[in-house]
Amino acid sequence: MFLSTQSLAKPVTALALLLALALQVTSASAESLNPLQSSNNAQSPNGPHHQPISQPAPAKAYTPFGQHQDQCPAGGCEFRDNVLLVKLKDTPDTAVKSQLSQKERTQAQKTLIRNALQDLPIGRIDRVFQQTEPAAENRTLQTPNGEWLTVPDLTLWHRIELDANALDKDSPWLQQPKTGDGQTRMATQTIDLAAVIKDLQSRTDIDYAEPEYVYRLNAVSQYQRLNTPPVPGDFYSDPDIDQQWHFDAAAIPEAWDFLDQQGLPSGGSSDIIVAVIDTGVDYTHPDLINSMWVNPGEFNTSNNSDSDGNSYRDDIHGAKVISGSLSGDPMDDHGHGTHVAGIIAAQGNNAEGGVGVAPNVKIMAIKAAQYSGVLNATDVARGIEYAMDNGADVINMSFGSYAQSQLIEDALANAYGTAILVAAAGNDGRANLSC
Repeated sequence: MFLSTQSLAKPVTALALLLALALQVTSASAESLNPLQSSNNAQSPNGPHHQPISQPAPAKAYTPFGQHQDQCPAGGCEFRDNVLLVKLKDTPDTAVKSQLSQKERTQAQKTLIRNALQDLPIGRIDRVFQQTEPAAENRTLQTPNGEWLTVPDLTLWHRIELDANALDKDSPWLQQPKTGDGQTRMATQTIDLAAVIKDLQSRTDIDYAEPEYVYRLNAVSQYQRLNTPPVPGDFYSDPDIDQQWHFDAAAIPEAWDFLDQQGLPSGGSSDIIVAVIDTGVDYTHPDLINSMWVNPGEFNTSNNSDSDGNSYRDDIHGAKVISGSLSGDPMDDHGHGTHVAGIIAAQGNNAEGGVGVAPNVKIMAIKAAQYSGVLNATDVARGIEYAMDNGADVINMSFGSYAQSQLIEDALANAYGTAILVAAAGNDGRANLSC
């Protein structure tokens, strides 16, 4: 789990921190509250690597500023065939400075990429971050260790689809198709991305290149509460509240009581916006319909127009950011995102289901996962961009992978300091690695 509380756009209060501590204890396996720095794998009622709240937090948690660590299992990390993510080096030759229009900069950058990949047939090139403008010169932020770093320029990232079928079968850029390895293959011929990336690393105009890694959802499950006394009933009386075991695991009733004693609403503030990057959210669900964020730029009206000019038509409650299928409708076609949104902000005292950890906050639905539950790195990064651009105070990401993507780290580095970032620790029963 990675938290940032620096320079928040608006006061987040203790409630948002409560969210950061509580959102990821919805699985019986190991979506833990804090990563342990020891090798103690003893089971606890809250998961195999749960850090009790009474103990101090570890000295270090994950941040997007450290060196990459290879955590891929045997056989490598899963990625999309024939798709390459490239970050241009920020030099005058990349033509990203303010004297050029966005269209001119994009065309100049695409020309540089085509020159770099001149031996390979390119299907299409797209900027990953459609709305982001070039970073201001000398824009910096402070890491948890006190180090000042330059904020990455997101306009330098591009997604390239390579046309492997246009290559001759004896091309040195092709690799033998893999079969029986459980991975979905998207083309009859597959380009050797490792060889392409190695070749790009020798170029002075390319800063970074990587495959488009694949991420998968972290499962959430229903369990009975560990303690029988219905403590949450002091605040909420929803019929399924006794099944919400995570209230005890994360001491949520005690947090509600603390907020109440401070004269604050136990359900949090409706000014807090929580972006859920997931499979979307069923914004018509009776327990969520009144918890949805409403985009003020769209006037809460479906008129098939992009009223706020962000490239998403009628993005009233969020957006679908999946490559090739961008839209303003983040409706859930899987169920995971709706489940996560309910854990966060299901309405209380409405005689419907359970209650969220913070039922007064607003959910910004961002559909980055396909109906199969698979997320591509580009779509995750674009979801982070949407959340940043639309004022999210908390960004929740209940998915994972062993891959460490520089693209996503650059997006997180831009969001760091403007929102609290919450990510699942994983369901594999493995302790997190220290930085």
